[in-house]
Amino acid sequence: MSRGTLGALLLVLALVGCGGAVRESAADDVADDAADLVEQDWSRTAGQAKDGSDLAAAAAATFRLARLSSGVTALEALSWAGRTGTEEGAEVVLRITAHVDESNDGTFGSTVGASDAQRCYRFTVGANGNRHAHERESIACPSGATAGSPTFAPEEKLPADVQSRIERTLRRATPSSLQAEATAAFPRLAVSAGSDGRRLVLAVGTGPGGDCEVGVLEAAGDVSFPGGFPREWLMAGELGCSADLVLNPPL
Repeated sequence: MSRGTLGALLLVLALVGCGGAVRESAADDVADDAADLVEQDWSRTAGQAKDGSDLAAAAAATFRLARLSSGVTALEALSWAGRTGTEEGAEVVLRITAHVDESNDGTFGSTVGASDAQRCYRFTVGANGNRHAHERESIACPSGATAGSPTFAPEEKLPADVQSRIERTLRRATPSSLQAEATAAFPRLAVSAGSDGRRLVLAVGTGPGGDCEVGVLEAAGDVSFPGGFPREWLMAGELGCSADLVLNPPL
């Protein structure tokens, strides 16, 4: 092997990690982690139909909460469109900028150099009628793109006839069709359906910590509307407005 070939091989080995791919910078990793955090936050309210502007605004709010403990210096919404739960779903393009200072990597006193990254991601959320579906693609940042100012849609409210609509939905549905029928009956609200083999349960709410109505269809054909759930159960990160309020309540 010639000296030049050996040198090239050593360079490749230095750049390629055990996984066989060229290692991204620490700042790239931070940007990817921020994108993960955005998706996790969206997932908490996936049962509720959202416009693209809602998702983009929520991403900006996620950044404001997380930026102090991460290397993310900017999270910007470049574009948004559509609505979750439709055939096309909602599409959001985010630009995430990150900086990581030089640090000791903990091995033999070596250091990891400072790095900067600017990454763009296209998210497709709630396509093919499935509000819980998420896809993310890393894309080249559009040249000259400026950040927009997405806003949340007005807060939804439970309709005055929510109980009668829940009852109608419960009576015409089966355990396998209840979620889809509830989504169609309440297209702008968060819905959660479930069954334990004896009961059908449908919860309809306005989102984490908001109003929540739960209907239960018993095997005998009676429909009841239990209430009085502790407010903390309805908050983000807890059960929320879910069929599990009846089927699997906290101990």
